[in-house]
Amino acid sequence: MAKEKAKGLTEEEFNKLKNANESYLTAKSRVGDAALFYKRSVDILDANERHMQTLQDELVAKYGEVSIDATDGTFK
Repeated sequence: MAKEKAKGLTEEEFNKLKNANESYLTAKSRVGDAALFYKRSVDILDANERHMQTLQDELVAKYGEVSIDATDGTFK
């Protein structure tokens, strides 16, 4: 007797596959979100560093090479 060919997954197999795929896609999306957050954070950090360097350059041009107390702005 020939084996009857299945026409699709059983409901249990389909649900397991669907749940595994949804879990994979959720994890993949979270990794993408984390990578985007990291990139944006690095971009912000870079912009802040450039801004600080510009401020430091302006202060050096005005006051020379001095140490400045960052808590109150006085020279050390």
